[in-house]
Amino acid sequence: MFIKRKKLKLLIVCGIFLFFYLYIFISSSRIDIFLSRSHQGNSLNGHNKTKVKSPFEGPVEDLLGGEFRINREHNDVINEDKKTNDHGWKKGFRVGAGFQNPLLNVGEVIKEKADDPMDGIEDEIIEDNLGHPKARAVKGPEFKPLQPIADKRSKKKKGHRKSDEDCCIEVKKKQKLYLHVTYPPFIQFGKPGDPGEDGQSVRWRPDELTRNESLQKEKDFNVHYFDEWTSRKIAVHRSLLDQRGPECRASYAYLPPVSVIIVFHNEAWTTLLRSIHSVLDRTPIYLLQEIVLLDDFSDMEHLQEPLEAYIQHLDKVKLFRATKRLGLIRARNTAFDHSKGRIVVFLDSHIECFPGWLEPLIAPIHNDSTAVTFPSIELINGRTFGTGMNTKLERTVGGLMVHSLSFNWLYERKHNISQTLLYYPSPTMPGGLYAVSREWFSKLGKYDPEMDFWGGENIEMSFKTWMCGGSLLLSVCSHVGHIFRNINPNIGGIRLTYKNSIRVAEVWMDQYKHFFYEKLGYNIPDYGDVTSRVLLRKSLNCSDFGWYLQHVFPELKKSMDVFGHYYGEIRSVSENVCLTRQTNTIGIDSCRLGAVTQQWQYGSDKRITSGEFILGVRSEIKQEVEYWHIGIFHDRVFDKTVFVYWIYENQRLVNKKTGLCLQVNTRSRSVELKNCSNSSEDQQWKLTTRKQNQDAMKSRGVEIDWSV
Repeated sequence: MFIKRKKLKLLIVCGIFLFFYLYIFISSSRIDIFLSRSHQGNSLNGHNKTKVKSPFEGPVEDLLGGEFRINREHNDVINEDKKTNDHGWKKGFRVGAGFQNPLLNVGEVIKEKADDPMDGIEDEIIEDNLGHPKARAVKGPEFKPLQPIADKRSKKKKGHRKSDEDCCIEVKKKQKLYLHVTYPPFIQFGKPGDPGEDGQSVRWRPDELTRNESLQKEKDFNVHYFDEWTSRKIAVHRSLLDQRGPECRASYAYLPPVSVIIVFHNEAWTTLLRSIHSVLDRTPIYLLQEIVLLDDFSDMEHLQEPLEAYIQHLDKVKLFRATKRLGLIRARNTAFDHSKGRIVVFLDSHIECFPGWLEPLIAPIHNDSTAVTFPSIELINGRTFGTGMNTKLERTVGGLMVHSLSFNWLYERKHNISQTLLYYPSPTMPGGLYAVSREWFSKLGKYDPEMDFWGGENIEMSFKTWMCGGSLLLSVCSHVGHIFRNINPNIGGIRLTYKNSIRVAEVWMDQYKHFFYEKLGYNIPDYGDVTSRVLLRKSLNCSDFGWYLQHVFPELKKSMDVFGHYYGEIRSVSENVCLTRQTNTIGIDSCRLGAVTQQWQYGSDKRITSGEFILGVRSEIKQEVEYWHIGIFHDRVFDKTVFVYWIYENQRLVNKKTGLCLQVNTRSRSVELKNCSNSSEDQQWKLTTRKQNQDAMKSRGVEIDWSV
């Protein structure tokens, strides 16, 4: 009996211990899950077996005029009793970009084994407009639907991936313990009134900084060409004001999740984290499939183990490392190959997304997979980090400077914002921030893989988007802040940019390329083999460049001055010298055939330009001949507040506003304005005609076909 009692007591004690063990195990598991989710912030754990079922289907409510009732006071969408609208699309609720609890607002949580966010939505699978049987059929008018579904062709192998083709390794998570990692100084969250909150500028009085702090500020600035010292005083989760008007707060129907690609090389710690968190914090969970970070062979310490440790709990963030320097262009191609989303958004590594940035950016692509969109880009001051939405009732689309094939803003074409047109066709785009469908980007051949580092890729993308049947749109309601720098510390020099631009001209500009080459004085560096890109263009049956000038960008034909008579040297009759663009001034120098600084265009509009610079007189009081960058004059030059118009008659160049003549001063090797004299040879100039310039170039063996 005594033995039985001992056994019974032992069993009871074991049972009690087993009960407490199970209780502690279950409790700790729940805590782990909670911590895992809390580390992620506004994103769900990608490894959970639960997923958010999106109840949204259908086209953009604004564009299609679907039957939604909108409570403007609370900005909510209420679905009607009918299950479908007139277009045959199912109806449902939609939550704006600023929602906080996805499990309560988006839809019910369901347990499934599949990771496809489109599971549970019943649509017929058909071939999409690009010939792939991977799109879902929809009813209604003739749209080109693009909706994400599971793609078995792109399954990835487990473990580290290294490809000889792209020289890229994925940093796998939870395969390494980061126990002794030290992060650079930074602030996670700020409070109202803290430096930089709400996008406010941060300025320091001289007495607020010690001498060492002032020296460190300048040292940091000379590394990144923005004030990283000030950036460290601003939270990486800082708030930005939502200043969208009512026309930009309308609701959207179902939109597919996207891949966001950020390529960086030696980026500052706080600006990179702020870029990442602005995407995570201001993007609805169901619209963000992943953030693909690609480190383009950085050697700064904070981008090694500290970055790897930091992203361990950011489940939607993936980090890849290039094993050699690729440059921005090839690195973006590589990151694109490692992404999965049916829509891809390219962003720079020093940006901040404003509230509601994504939906209006990708809505046109959902309806037309050949559309490419870019946001309204807001300036982040590189010294103060102040930024905010541009609420002016006008927007400027992208243009082009033909002398360098580089982007500028087309100030001649301004648009007023209206409640009916929230997307404006743009001839070109800046290139740092834009969205494109995976199939369209692939069909267009991605970026030219033979381009080096940076420059020209945005112009190539703009040309081929339009010429091959797509469209390029500025989204008025999508706002993304960007730090613009006067110097890019991560490129290999100006010759690289010209090489890239020449490849663009050879492939896409047909005979109009010579209007670009003449600006270079036909000093054309080796640009490699473009055969494969020419064949790509032919296979896509793209339009010619004349079509682009006529239907998309007529202003470019004007700036090319196709029918302009004079181009080349402006030679003095009295001396064997030519008008020469010098550093910060205009002078004279010995004439040198093909010298870029001596190539001048006297246009049909009576302006004298040399590349991106324009010749003129600042005022009637200060009668000095100067030149300025053309870009700063688009707002002023056409109202004639700056004197840039010249009359060429009797071999004299007469400033139209002052009535004075351009005269050479051989003693000071300069030019000046003097009262006109018919007998003065110092006021006589011989302008080279385009035909003479072409003949001179042909004598050097340059083949030119000007038949436009």
